[in-house]
Amino acid sequence: MDTSELPVLSSLFRHHTTPKRVGLSPVSRFQAAQVQAKEQWEAGIAALEILLVQQVETLHAAEKGGLVLAGPAPVFAHPHVCERFQSTVFRPQARSLYHRQLPTRTTPPPYLASQWHEFTLLNQDPLIQEQFCLVLTPEFGVLLVLGQGADGLPRFEFSFEPEIILRGWFVLRSRLQHQSYPVLACLSELIKALAPSAPDYRVVSEYLRHMSDHLALPNVSVARPLSVSAETAPPVSLSAADNEPLMLPRRAEEVEFLQALTHEVRTPLTTIRTLVRSLLKRHHLSDKVAQRLQAIDQECTQQIERMELIFRAAELHQKDPDASPLQGLSSVPLAQLFAQSIPKWQRQAARRQVQLDLNLPETLPTVLSDARLLNPVLTGLIEKTILSLPVNGNIQIHVTISGSQLKVEFVPNCWYEADPFQALGNFLTVQPQTGGVALNIDVTKDLFQSVGGKLTVRKRHDLGDIFTLFLPLETSSLFPAKAAIQA
Repeated sequence: MDTSELPVLSSLFRHHTTPKRVGLSPVSRFQAAQVQAKEQWEAGIAALEILLVQQVETLHAAEKGGLVLAGPAPVFAHPHVCERFQSTVFRPQARSLYHRQLPTRTTPPPYLASQWHEFTLLNQDPLIQEQFCLVLTPEFGVLLVLGQGADGLPRFEFSFEPEIILRGWFVLRSRLQHQSYPVLACLSELIKALAPSAPDYRVVSEYLRHMSDHLALPNVSVARPLSVSAETAPPVSLSAADNEPLMLPRRAEEVEFLQALTHEVRTPLTTIRTLVRSLLKRHHLSDKVAQRLQAIDQECTQQIERMELIFRAAELHQKDPDASPLQGLSSVPLAQLFAQSIPKWQRQAARRQVQLDLNLPETLPTVLSDARLLNPVLTGLIEKTILSLPVNGNIQIHVTISGSQLKVEFVPNCWYEADPFQALGNFLTVQPQTGGVALNIDVTKDLFQSVGGKLTVRKRHDLGDIFTLFLPLETSSLFPAKAAIQA
């Protein structure tokens, strides 16, 4: 079989495309995509190296950290990573300086005998046009690829999803099979021993934070694309006709990054929730097992909704900024919304040992809003308020009618020293003590505006911020609030 027929790693991400840059010529758009993809790749590798160094620090003296498969050159420079991770490099034929093979063994060792190992990619292999890194550790696995999207533009992709990582290994394994490397059996056993599993969400969150930090560094130059064919090419230059700026806004890069991240988190969680719900349909489950499965279902649902909200916030910044927020709004009966949501809000508060008190009028009106997004946006604001409070904190939610608007006020009633959140890029904030991630207040305001509302913030010294939400009323009949909630 001709190696040109073998699959490449970027084909694993074909469902993604690079958004078109309005106002850029095709040449400038390609060059801008090159710059963006290169920056994201370098930030992704730097963030991953930080995670691996942290993992090495927890190992025993002679313990190995895992496996690194990279090409067309090694990607890590930190001595701890180079010493403690078994590294394998896939080099093009023209750049292969040496070639070592391990002897065939009937019983593979837990880790390969040599610290470095090299495989040759034939010149006609399309994989030489990509830069990639596949890492497997006992804690997590990840695949990073700098290649081309479905539209042919340069693109950086990454995935913590076990299925994608294994498919990436199959792509690399096909090269070893094609050239009949005797070490393949040993390497396959090592991959099996380090079989990737869905990572702790805190690992992905920390990776995102480190990558965002590196993307926020100032740009000092426009570098050439990271590919083998570009190594001897002259620096990129633009003609007078192509004088559009090459540097894409950092905010635009972060939007695409958040969309990719939320997809990678939601996909395995959705699979877990589907499997759990299929188990809950069985009749022979004990009460204790059913309760634990329901807890898993609730946790998955909460994380999926959080990722969905972050995705919607990122999506909002790709839409027409001049579009009217009132387009597409419909009637939303608040009594029904509160009846469905208050139990969930109470559970979220109880998990953080925070008391949530709601003061509702006898009747609640119908408001004009986005029926699909109002509930998750409200839930996100309540969760952010809960995360901002210490244990045994208290939040009061007052709902009143103010003229032609509904007024919802979130009042925290407890003392704390300072705002516990830290910025995480342009969109997110993180609570370091709990690992909780929430949208920052500016993005939250934009979300409420997109659903027809307005959010204001009033600062109070040492007592937390008061959030006040206004939603437009619809001139329809009122709904009995308390009776519906009790039902």
